[in-house]
Amino acid sequence: MQRRILVLQDTEFRPVLKRALGTFHRLEYCDRVSEALHALRSGPFDLIISQVYLKEDDMFDFLLQVEEDPSLANIPFICVAMSQSELAHHFNFTLSLCAVKMGAASYLEADNFCKEGEFDYDALRKSIESVLHR
Repeated sequence: MQRRILVLQDTEFRPVLKRALGTFHRLEYCDRVSEALHALRSGPFDLIISQVYLKEDDMFDFLLQVEEDPSLANIPFICVAMSQSELAHHFNFTLSLCAVKMGAASYLEADNFCKEGEFDYDALRKSIESVLHR
């Protein structure tokens, strides 16, 4: 069954999710938190995926707004850290703890889906879909 998934992220992440999920689910992309909140309030979504490192917004602010809104709080929220910088990798453990404590269903790191320099799109899809089946 195809699920409706809202994705808040920068454009560099779109091809990754499209390849991993695009044939299995309906993806709707937003570039800003305000746009994402408007879309979420406009119709039912089965899942929210937000990139952790956003250029102009704060993923934690978005997560908090979703969790505080009774009409949105039941939608599973996945945080995805796409940055592979050494500094980002260092902070991901702490960020993942904060995100889960705030209500995120999962925190995924792009590094965990790279094998021998190749991105494992199937593993990413399975990790995301496992949240949908909880």
